[in-house]
Amino acid sequence: MSLMSILNIEVVNIFLVAVLVLLFVWVVIQRNRSRLLKDNEILLTAKSSEVMRIQGIEAGADAYIPKPFSPGELLEKIRSFSKHREDA
Repeated sequence: MSLMSILNIEVVNIFLVAVLVLLFVWVVIQRNRSRLLKDNEILLTAKSSEVMRIQGIEAGADAYIPKPFSPGELLEKIRSFSKHREDA
């Protein structure tokens, strides 16, 4: 196999993983839609500096998760928002 074909396969694999993560997040949101607070905002961003996190929170985000992120961390944030809503 040539180097270009190996690189092309790796790009496709990375793309497929990204699509699967987005699909997972979409399914979790759809399953929990009725329990989620509609005004909660979670920022998923590549910008991870402290300044950007502060700006995100100041702009109204309830959570700021820099990429690469753990799907488990995102799921726990969603569950946390859901639990707070049920407690209210």
